[in-house]
Amino acid sequence: MLYASYILALIAKYKVTDVEDYINARKLASSLGFLFTIACVWFVALYTRFKPVRLLLALNNLYLICILINEVSPTGILYSNIRRLSSISLPWGEPITHPEGTLNPLFGLQFLAIISNVVFAFYACYRQYQRGEKQAALILALSLAIFVGTVQYDRLMDLGVFKSLYLSEYGFLSFVVIMSLRLTKELMQAVKLREQLIESERLRKIAVELERNRLARDLHDSVSQTLFTVATIAEALPRVWKRNPETA
Repeated sequence: MLYASYILALIAKYKVTDVEDYINARKLASSLGFLFTIACVWFVALYTRFKPVRLLLALNNLYLICILINEVSPTGILYSNIRRLSSISLPWGEPITHPEGTLNPLFGLQFLAIISNVVFAFYACYRQYQRGEKQAALILALSLAIFVGTVQYDRLMDLGVFKSLYLSEYGFLSFVVIMSLRLTKELMQAVKLREQLIESERLRKIAVELERNRLARDLHDSVSQTLFTVATIAEALPRVWKRNPETA
């Protein structure tokens, strides 16, 4: 949902022609992107079951600081000023707005936040791999690598290194597709395991019932034999006592 909101903000950013409107749209898109990254890091932590809470909060704080700078700065976190807006054409001919301005020195903080979170994400994958969940770790690492690569390409687009198609949306789509296929497989395995556990529990109850019945029969037969013996001895005892008290 956060990324969908981010994409909607990007659409607005690409379509505006006024500098002030562009700044507002970019600020909104950047803040939503930072919030999405925070959510993404927590997803990785929960999926890999590697959750150093203090470290996660520290990484989150880097992005919260970026959001604060982005909102306070007159032109956002990326640019210290925007001279004018130009237009670049996508491969299919659609024009999108592109700014021309001076980079904000505080942009380095955003770069630090991205690098820190990327390092954490791949280290979490490594920990998951070491724990024996190799396939899950490799699939997550692959989907993250594609997504992170496209995000960094977009940053180079923002810096003017390239003037072509933004790719992070496609990177996120590949991340969603790959992880959805993986999670669907895990869900199917969990359903199958649950069915096996239910069947196992049913068989266990049947086995317990059979064993209980067997024990009941054995106890019944044993007690009956003992009572019969006691009754026989009790009936014979008075006659034996009369004939031979010592033996009785």
